[in-house]
Amino acid sequence: MIKNLELCVLVANFIVSFFLSVGTGANDVANTFGSIYGSRLLPWKKIIIFASIFEFLGAMLIGKSVSDTLRNGIINSTEIDIFRNNSAQRFVTYLNESNRNYSEAAKRIKIMNAATIFDIYQMGGFFSIITASTIWMLIANIKRIPVSTTHSIVGSILGYGIVLLEGTGIIWITVAEITASWIISPLASGCVSVLIFVVLKKFLINQRIKTQKLLIYILGIYFITIFLISLSVIYRGPDILMFYELSLRSVLVISLLLSLFFTILVFLYMKNLLKKNPINSSNSRICLQAHHSEIEISKLIFLLSIDRIEYEIPYKIRDNANSLKNSIKNVQTYPPLLGTEQDCCESINLSHRYESYHNRLILKTFRFLQILLACYGSYAHGGNDV
Repeated sequence: MIKNLELCVLVANFIVSFFLSVGTGANDVANTFGSIYGSRLLPWKKIIIFASIFEFLGAMLIGKSVSDTLRNGIINSTEIDIFRNNSAQRFVTYLNESNRNYSEAAKRIKIMNAATIFDIYQMGGFFSIITASTIWMLIANIKRIPVSTTHSIVGSILGYGIVLLEGTGIIWITVAEITASWIISPLASGCVSVLIFVVLKKFLINQRIKTQKLLIYILGIYFITIFLISLSVIYRGPDILMFYELSLRSVLVISLLLSLFFTILVFLYMKNLLKKNPINSSNSRICLQAHHSEIEISKLIFLLSIDRIEYEIPYKIRDNANSLKNSIKNVQTYPPLLGTEQDCCESINLSHRYESYHNRLILKTFRFLQILLACYGSYAHGGNDV
């Protein structure tokens, strides 16, 4: 009977945990890759693949430490063992004081059953923790409220501990640290985000700087970002990879070598990109001849990433702007061009050409960096919430 009850509680926990994972994926995982989907860097199918891989890796490699904190850091396990032993001892006292004559073997069996019943009672408590978190996550998803699974789990464990131990076994220092992190984390993230964007806007975005200087800025950003990611992954990293045996100096050296290696790869990629799409600073006006097809003109416009364009209508005009518009499928903003089929020349003034070219270069190089950061965020989330 007891074994069947244990199996039922275990199966029920797995079922509820599945729905909790659904809520986690719909809320927390979506937050991690929200910027990637919003900026259309990746389609949603690839986002699901990336998220699944890195969430699983984070949970498998670094999830143990967070699980230990939730298991032993909020409720004192020693207090639970004392409560369990006291329950068995009270049952022994009940058996000794009862009028029934039990043999010693029968008493031992009943005491073991009493301890097992307490374990099942404890399993039921953790089932209530998961169920409460699941209900709240589903409500939050229906209301489209961004919440964290960790917040729900911590609150549920706290409530269970108060009911089970009447508040005596709660480690309030750990609870205070976790609660403080809920306030400090968004404030710190917001401040760092503002600082990074201000620096990028001041030195990179829409700035008239030389290509060589732009290259140095981008490589520096890549080096710092990859170094910080490598440092956080390796330092006190997965126990299964025995990263804990590495000293701090070894971790710093490995992180520096990894960041240097990937920065060199980015440099080679950007060098190849600049070689394929050079920009000539002396040529600020372009002549579109009549023999160019509409597709060629659209490719030229897309290549130069023209922000604003001034055109002179020739003496013979034939309006085929709609056909040109249909030929440009991947460009969201483009100027209306007229008379492309006539034997004439249109003078096009490319204003802010440097900024357009540099912004396009920044978009190409930062595309991979943003995806890398989203994958790292998914890895960290897998090690925490999952």
